[in-house]
Parts: sequence; structure tokens; C-alpha cells
Amino acid sequence: GKTSRTKLAILGDVAKFFTKEKIPYQIHCYYCDSYIENCDDAINKNWLKELNVNKELFIKEGTKYFDPKYIHCTSEMETFKNEKSYGGHIDNEIINRIPKKIYNSFYIANKVFYEKLNFTEEKTKERNDILATMYIKVSDYINSLPNGVYLPMENMYDREKIIANNNTCTMYLDQGLVNKYE
Repeated sequence: GKTSRTKLAILGDVAKFFTKEKIPYQIHCYYCDSYIENCDDAINKNWLKELNVNKELFIKEGTKYFDPKYIHCTSEMETFKNEKSYGGHIDNEIINRIPKKIYNSFYIANKVFYEKLNFTEEKTKERNDILATMYIKVSDYINSLPNGVYLPMENMYDREKIIANNNTCTMYLDQGLVNKYE
């Protein structure tokens, strides 16, 4: 979508700036295919085909700015490789690590979004806990890297708080920066 294209362009500008200033860096871009919520054949028998088309578009856009070896899918991450299917799962041990205030903020942001998709309260809670589990798994992975920084592509700032609260360095990109460092 537009947000992904814009933020990949901004990341490309960040890479140009780092290169120009001789700052060592590695930017890895991840397509969050393992986060998909609409992976039910009974609802949409073409979901996997649609996901693969979207994934290819992300990879094509990402390679405008980065070597393909730096474009990945979250489903390739070690933490998600043992998942039996797309869509994620709930890990209550992870959910219990999240402070109540942060969890509630995360839930409210997700509830507003999923109400627009006509999710029930039960389905919203399930999706929220799946996302919380996945976000913390990604956060733990980033925390294991030297100097790892999370740059979310989405615009739901309340979701980022769950990662920042897990002691992961996070940063949002200003969309006004596109092509500033050419």
C-alpha cells in the first residue's frame, strides 16, 4: 500500500544519508506475512494467492532501495518458523509480561481498527493477543541484535508502545523526508 511504499522510500533516504555520512548500518525490511488475519479458506479461498501477490509487490518495492538480501518475510524468522500456519497464536506467558496499562492501550487501538472490520468482541480479543504475542516475539528478536532498532511501517502508534515497553529501541520515520538526501 501507499504507507509501505512511502516508508520504504524514507528508509532508502536514511540509507543514502548513512552512506553519505559514512555511518555503518544494515537495514533489513520485513514483510509481515506471518501477521495476516484473513487466512481462512472458508472466508476467502484466494487469501494465500492475494498474500503472495502483496508479498511480491513489497519485495519489488523494497529492492528499489535495498539489495534483495535485506528484504525478508517474518515467516522466515526463526521465532515464527515453527508456526503451523499463518495467522499466529497466543502465548499467555508473553501476554502476562505486558504491563496492564500498555496492554490496555494496545487493545483499545486494535479494537477501534477491528470494529471497522466487524470483528466481534471475542474475535478482537483473540486477534489482539495474537498480535501482542507476535510483536513481543519480534521485539525479543530485535533486542538480541547489537544496536537493533524497530522502525514500524504502520501508523498505529499505540501498537509501537508494546514493543518500546519491551526495551526495544523504536523510531518512527517522518514522511516529509522522502528524497531529502539525493
